[in-house]
Amino acid sequence: MACVWAFLSGKGGTGKSTVALCAAAGLAREGQRVALVDADAGVRNLDLMLGVENRIVFDMLDVIEGEATLEQALCPIRETPGLWLLCASQVRDPAEMSGGALCALLGLLRERFDHVLVDCPTGIGAIAQAVMACADEAVIVTTPDDIALRDADRTAGLISQRGGARARAVVNRVRAEYVRRGLQYAPDAVAATLDAKLLCAVPEDEEIRRAALQRRLPAEGEGARALAAIAPAMLGRPAQEVQRRGLFSRFSPS
Repeated sequence: MACVWAFLSGKGGTGKSTVALCAAAGLAREGQRVALVDADAGVRNLDLMLGVENRIVFDMLDVIEGEATLEQALCPIRETPGLWLLCASQVRDPAEMSGGALCALLGLLRERFDHVLVDCPTGIGAIAQAVMACADEAVIVTTPDDIALRDADRTAGLISQRGGARARAVVNRVRAEYVRRGLQYAPDAVAATLDAKLLCAVPEDEEIRRAALQRRLPAEGEGARALAAIAPAMLGRPAQEVQRRGLFSRFSPS
């Protein structure tokens, strides 16, 4: 049975979708069968980030309502064998997808994949809470500042209340100089505040922003190396086993 990972953030702009995508691609490169689920109905972006928006025919609601099979809705990512994308509806009201139906759909994915990674909507709305309820691991993606950390702490509190999922933290856009000057919190301190295990700390890196604008994943630099370390950490491997070269090649639009 697959491990279901909920990728969550208390506020927008933390880089949650990029982190989830890099983690999914990294797991696939490790030989795992991975389903990446974009659960952000109405404002999905993973299909654009992967350049497969023209290949998405059916979505999660189509599967739930019996208009398509799961196999028809899953889009294989040809550039990364072992990775499939499943999208939320771009035009339907998110309220049309109930928590029970979403958990049932994730249950079907558990039977077919080694890992199911769900890019949840920002905040603590109904869909994010439904995914929390049926996930094995909850990854809170936050930046190390007061505003993001306060919102992330609310998310961590909900995870704790619901039980089941283990909380992990990815601290993104860390600037060592800001940490030294007390303008940002140290990643270990952020994880401790959230009562979560630190999965990875990702430094601020202009290459990550540049890659996003060019619709590709970062291939070099400190940020890319940190993002490449997430998948091995998810598999329980120590960080030193991660190769010190860029893991991800460009994703070209299909």
